[in-house]
Amino acid sequence: MPHSLQRPVEVQADEGDPLAVPFFPYALTRPGEQGPARVQVTINDQGTVVSSSAGTEPDGEQQVDAYLIDVSALEEVPSRLAFSWESPADSFVAHVSIQGSDDLAHWHTLVAQASLVRLYFADRELGRREIDLPHGTRKYKYLKLDWPAANKGARLTAVQARFSQKTGPIEPVWTALTGTVVAGEQDKFDYQVRGRLPVEWAEVALPEDNSLVDVRLYSREKETAPWRRCHNGSFYRLRVNGESLASEPARFSRVNDLLWRLEAVSDLSGLGTAVPVLRLGYTPHQLNFLARGEGPFVLAFGAQEAPGGQGQINAL
Repeated sequence: MPHSLQRPVEVQADEGDPLAVPFFPYALTRPGEQGPARVQVTINDQGTVVSSSAGTEPDGEQQVDAYLIDVSALEEVPSRLAFSWESPADSFVAHVSIQGSDDLAHWHTLVAQASLVRLYFADRELGRREIDLPHGTRKYKYLKLDWPAANKGARLTAVQARFSQKTGPIEPVWTALTGTVVAGEQDKFDYQVRGRLPVEWAEVALPEDNSLVDVRLYSREKETAPWRRCHNGSFYRLRVNGESLASEPARFSRVNDLLWRLEAVSDLSGLGTAVPVLRLGYTPHQLNFLARGEGPFVLAFGAQEAPGGQGQINAL
């Protein structure tokens, strides 16, 4: 029966440059007062916010409880917002929410809770400065960012709208591998995949919170082949003030090799005492058949050389 084995297509789109968007203090509280003070906002005929009674720099006694973000001039809905801030402390963790409105009176929750994070760990700055907006969010003129971080003395300094690079993102399927220590080399670990998977992602499952390790990841087709480096970078898993922060999976060009090696190039304490678990991610192929005749049909696999009439179904 004619069939076709294809990889899902990841549609690429031009991301464009991030756009700076204006923002204003929207709710203020003075020490000792109950509840936030009302802020008057002036809007021109085009719906653009031109001023706020709080100004752009509230006095030192006022605390900002919310910011108004003017996205009325954007032609499309951003996929995410990127934030910059100043705070007295180096480490910073804030739980925020985002709402949308067209009239500043009726607000609709877009992001019920998200975290903005900046941490210093092992002489490195790690953080989370972007918040994704839900896919399919309708276009609002204004966004409101609740800002409970104000009581820590933090102040928002910039907001950028960013737009998705991809449409229809493909979520990888993950397989977890347990490995073995390379004889005589305690900082190297070998793994074997049980099939030729089209691997494009990798991550190391760290056993404990507040762990960070620098690694190199290699692969090869068979024992006699040389190792080829796929990735060089850091993996971390942190937890501060109840907030978890983990590194993103590494992504690289597709590899179909069976053998993999992980080499730690920093302090091994981040990996714990056991052999680390290596997780590899891949995008499964789609198997399509061109049915002929009446069922039932029998599905069999294993003969790689068997003709399949792939050209016929691809032409359709």
